[in-house]
Amino acid sequence: MILKALKALARDCRIGLSYTYCRLCRSGLKKDGLQSGSSVAIVRPDLIGDFVLATPFLHHVRSLYPRSRITLVGNESWRELALWLNDNPIVSGKAGMFDEFDGIRPALLTRFREFSRTARQLAAFDTIVYFTCSRTNSVDKLVALAGGETIGCAGNNANIARLQNRRNQRRYDILIPNPESILELARNADFIASLAEVVGTSAPIAVEPSPPRWTIPADLMEESLSDLAVREQIDLHAPVVAVSPFSSVVLKDWPLTSYASLIARIHETHPELQVVVLGGQDDAARPMPFPHADWLVDLRGRTSLVELVNLIARAWLSVSGDTAAAHIASAVGTHNVTVLGGGQYGRFFPYPSPFDGVENVTVAHEMRCYQCNWFCKFRLWRDAPAPCVSRIPVDAVHEQVAGLL
Repeated sequence: MILKALKALARDCRIGLSYTYCRLCRSGLKKDGLQSGSSVAIVRPDLIGDFVLATPFLHHVRSLYPRSRITLVGNESWRELALWLNDNPIVSGKAGMFDEFDGIRPALLTRFREFSRTARQLAAFDTIVYFTCSRTNSVDKLVALAGGETIGCAGNNANIARLQNRRNQRRYDILIPNPESILELARNADFIASLAEVVGTSAPIAVEPSPPRWTIPADLMEESLSDLAVREQIDLHAPVVAVSPFSSVVLKDWPLTSYASLIARIHETHPELQVVVLGGQDDAARPMPFPHADWLVDLRGRTSLVELVNLIARAWLSVSGDTAAAHIASAVGTHNVTVLGGGQYGRFFPYPSPFDGVENVTVAHEMRCYQCNWFCKFRLWRDAPAPCVSRIPVDAVHEQVAGLL
C-alpha cells in the first residue's frame, strides 16, 4: 500500500508540473484550426466498458447542442468502435452521435509531451463537457487549461483523492451535482438531464437509464467478420461460446484455472459447441492453461475491437468477468454470464438485459467488505485476484452456464 501511494504521489507531481508549465505558457494554447460556429467537446477518457454504457446517452448531447460541431474526445483504445457505431445505425437505430473523434491516451498523460499535446487539442473548443462521474486529476487539469466554457460533474472519489477532487471542482465554470443513483446507467441519465437544464432547452428531454441496445444488421455483421474468417480459418456459422477471461484490473479476474475447468465442463456436456477465447494484445502474452483442441480457438490479440463485438453478437453465450465483454454481450443481445466481484458491485453490474428472452446473469461471492472500490484490504500476492472473485466456485458458474445453454 505504501509503494502504491508513493507511485500515485509521483504521478500526480509529474501531472502538476506539466500543468504549471502549460499554464505559464498558456498563450501557446490557441485555437488552431477552429472552424466557424461553436464547437463542443464531449470528453470520455475511460475504458471500453464505460464507453459502451454511455452510448445510449450520446445522442442526447446532439439534441442539446443542435447548431454546434460535436467532437467526442475519447480513449484512443476504442476509436475504431466509436467510429463504427457512429457510421452505422446500430445504437438506438441512429447514426451520427458526433461529427469528429479525437483520441487521447490517458495512461501517457504523466509525460509532458503527451500532456501538452492534449492540452492544445482541448484548447480548440468553445465548450468542454467532461461527461463522467469518476473524474481524474490529469484530465481535470487539462480541462482547466481550456479557454472555453467547462462543464463537469461534481463526481465521486473513485479515481481521485478527496481533497484533490474538491480543489479541482473549483476549476470548472459549471459543476453539475453528483447523481444520487448508484447504477452507472442512472448516473449517466441524471448527468444528461442536468446538462439539459444547464443548457436551457426549449423542451424538456426525457432521459431513461436504459442499458445500451445495439441492433447490428446481418449484412453488416457478415462484412465485419469476413476478413477474420479468412485470416483465422474459422467457421463463423458454427455454434460458439465466447469466453473473455481478462479485465483491465487483475483483482477482478477469476482464476484461469477456474476458467479452464469451466471450459472443460462445457465441452463435456455440449461437444458440438466451439469455445472462442477473446482478449486484447496485452492478454495474448499471458499463459493460458487451456487444452489445445480443435473445438477451442484462441483469438486473444488477433481480432479488432469491431470484430470482437460481432463475434460476441454471433455467440450463443458469453462468459466473462467484470469487463467490457460483459457490457458488449448485453448490448448486442447475447446470453451473458458475468463472474462478478464486490469492488463496485451494483454500480456497473448487475443490470437487466435490454432484449426480451435474453439473460444477464451474475455469479458472486458476497463478503462484508463489498463496495471497496477495489482497494482490497486483504494482503494479496502480486497479480492475484481479490478473494471475493477467487472464491466463486466453478460449480456455481457452470450451473448458470448450463441453464442458459
